[in-house]
Amino acid sequence: MNSFLVDVYAIGPQGQDLHLGGGIFRAGSASEAEAMAASEYGSNELSLRGFDIAFMTDVPDVGSKGVPLAQLGLSLPGEFYA
Repeated sequence: MNSFLVDVYAIGPQGQDLHLGGGIFRAGSASEAEAMAASEYGSNELSLRGFDIAFMTDVPDVGSKGVPLAQLGLSLPGEFYA
């Protein structure tokens, strides 16, 4: 399990965004953490009004430790989360 910092946004049909909330979620992957955040902060009312859910996800366990760019390409087989 890892800790993921997830901020949840509602993105409107005209591109407007609304910050719904966020927090640290313990999960096996960033996708799982985002699903947990969506269930906590999302609402059916927003979906009915045409809003999509978007995430900004960070991995707080890494902290501010520097990692060479070349190493990032080798160690991250999937998606990169900022």
